[in-house]
Amino acid sequence: MSGDLIRFSAVALDLHRAAQAGGADQQQLLNIARRAVGFDSAWWGLNSGLQLHTTHADNLPPTYTAEWEARKHQDPIAPRVIDAPEMAHLMGPDQLSAAAEFAAFLRGHGIRHILCILCRQERLGLSAFLSLYRRDIGFTAQDGDLLTALFPHMMDALGKSWRAAREGVAAGGAKTGVRALCQPDGLILSASNGFDDVLVERWPDWTGPFLPAELVAGFARPGWRRLGQHRLSWRPDGAMVTLQVQGLGPAQHLTQREADVAERYSRGQGHKAIAEAMSLSPLTVRHYIRNIYAKLHVSDKAALTRILIEGADDP
Repeated sequence: MSGDLIRFSAVALDLHRAAQAGGADQQQLLNIARRAVGFDSAWWGLNSGLQLHTTHADNLPPTYTAEWEARKHQDPIAPRVIDAPEMAHLMGPDQLSAAAEFAAFLRGHGIRHILCILCRQERLGLSAFLSLYRRDIGFTAQDGDLLTALFPHMMDALGKSWRAAREGVAAGGAKTGVRALCQPDGLILSASNGFDDVLVERWPDWTGPFLPAELVAGFARPGWRRLGQHRLSWRPDGAMVTLQVQGLGPAQHLTQREADVAERYSRGQGHKAIAEAMSLSPLTVRHYIRNIYAKLHVSDKAALTRILIEGADDP
């Protein structure tokens, strides 16, 4: 067995161990990956084409992303990895010489050799990229093969680590099954398999990477939505929002119209606001709320909110 294969196996195992422990961030995962492919600095982020969504820089100044944005159309490697994803691309001084101004920008940050890869997450309408940089020693084809094999493990480990950390926090550690993490603006950072299917069932034209605006509008506080035969609930969590897909639970006893009224009422809307938004009379809204309370065996808004957001079976 070759040394490269042994090294790859050990690093991949450590990536997944870090993910299972929860809380591993991009820097920790880069430090692990460095044992497989050495580098002086790195740049890791989420993007759609040349539009950047998030970035993490290792051993680069905080201004690096803004500097790249100012000259991104001069970048000779970005189009290459976008056109040929899922494989690592190498570029050294000879290839960079055709883009003299961009090469000068890189040299100003101690970058003369680049190893870059982009992987697409088609189901979320999103891509992830990783650029490794060296000053003196060029990358080899073997380095490229290692990064091609390793980067999917890095992305999987990052998503699992984010979700694992928040599954342990949810409901004092009792609630599990967080299915996605997003920014407050709705940009999906990580999602487990099947999350996109629930969204497409409700919004057939949805392609990502941002969640539908009508969902994002409620992210300021914990909330929920009925989506077909599923309940999507969310909670603000620091700089992120955690989302969870579950069966309907108690909400299965409600009609779709009752579920819509219950959702709005639990978010704090009054009878008149609900009536106006749903083209109903306030009297009809009150009738729906009485039915909702009776079906769910609750007697106040606080209990209604808890049973719907948390999916508890008892008030």
